[in-house]
Amino acid sequence: RAYHYSAIQALLDGANPFYEPLKWVTLAYPAAHWLLSSSLILWTNSIEASFALTAPAIFTAFICSWRFIETLPAINRTWHMILATMLAANPTAILMLFSHHVDGMLASTLLSSFMLMLAFVAQSKNKKQKPHVARTRRYYIYISASLILLINIKFTGLLFGAILGITALTYAIAINKNKQARKPILQLLALGTIAPILAVAIFGFFPYATNTIHKKNPFYSAYEYDKQGNKLGTIIQRHFEPEFYDRSNYEKWWIALFSKSQKNFFWKTSPLPPFSSIDPVSFAHGYGSFFNGAMILCLTLVLFIRNKAAWIIISGIFASIFITEAGFYFRIAPQNWWIPILILIFFFAQDKKDKNKNNPIHQSEKTPKAPKIMAIIIVLCLVQSPAFIFLNYATVSVLMKSKISELRKQGGWYVTKDEGMSQKNRFFKYYASGLTGLGLPALEKCPENAQKQKVTRGLMLCRP
Repeated sequence: RAYHYSAIQALLDGANPFYEPLKWVTLAYPAAHWLLSSSLILWTNSIEASFALTAPAIFTAFICSWRFIETLPAINRTWHMILATMLAANPTAILMLFSHHVDGMLASTLLSSFMLMLAFVAQSKNKKQKPHVARTRRYYIYISASLILLINIKFTGLLFGAILGITALTYAIAINKNKQARKPILQLLALGTIAPILAVAIFGFFPYATNTIHKKNPFYSAYEYDKQGNKLGTIIQRHFEPEFYDRSNYEKWWIALFSKSQKNFFWKTSPLPPFSSIDPVSFAHGYGSFFNGAMILCLTLVLFIRNKAAWIIISGIFASIFITEAGFYFRIAPQNWWIPILILIFFFAQDKKDKNKNNPIHQSEKTPKAPKIMAIIIVLCLVQSPAFIFLNYATVSVLMKSKISELRKQGGWYVTKDEGMSQKNRFFKYYASGLTGLGLPALEKCPENAQKQKVTRGLMLCRP
């Protein structure tokens, strides 16, 4: 939370990164999430308001996933709902529901962008679902807005968005083979060119242009440097042992899928068998219990997928994972979560022939009957991770409110600043307003001999 916390605080204090000299990494990363968070805090006068960004992003990802799966008529409504929900319920997004981290919003926005592009080209092939001009124009707006937001949430958004955009374009070419159906391809190509230019040159002038002007590198903050300014490596590299990090991207991903990350956050290879129970907090491994087992089961289903268009999408997702050194780090590369679910989607999509002969997107000559028992097992393996995280949040929230309620009954407790918090730190005001709403008044300074309980970074409860 360190630099996200500091960045939002700096914006609340009136910092303008467009004009001020570049300082530490706080003022050199994409700032869309920080700007939206600080605006919500100022508007509502509550720090909790900044947590309201990820939940709508998850819901939007669900709607976009639903729209794409809707273009695959072979999937029935029940599985339609289950699979769209599973795609949107990315553990990274669920984990960041009540956090200043941007990875949750990145995970949902990346999914929304990709699903919108796929749905746009898929529905244009289906004559029964062919949209009118107004709906097509709405797709232009939705895709452009999602790409602009994606690129300005995090640097990896630009890289992942580019690779998945190329994947969607290749998918469009694969399913639109006659010349008369090439219009969606040109439209998607135009959107995929214009939107990123606007995202970088205008909406993302900070940090892409400012980093280039001041540091000669648009991604300056993604690397570490020595005192002489020589590049040492990526920021993420220092969190892992060289013995592990120096391996190939493929090997790191495979090891991470079956390994456990330690409490100290530094990588320790600890092999675990499939269906193992592991701590999903840092996500420098598979997404919690059973994810690795679900991945193995789904990879066996790949052998039954005969459609080339499906293979293009799956290959594109793997390419976006393996092209970056951080692809093994599932919190930073949230598209890892999509792989088993999309394999299930494409497997069910060829479960029966599509009666609409004009929509051969996912037909195959011979497709086996979908083994629903295996699919249910895979879904149960996957659902445990977001469910565990959400239940953990709910439990902590109930216990926190119960504890504050108990302190309120005791009387004499106040909300005050931690000794290490700056007097100019405006976060105290917003955190205090949230706790005073539960019946605890604020106190500017806690006496030295008072009883103290720390609540969060820079904030504590005081009983003089």
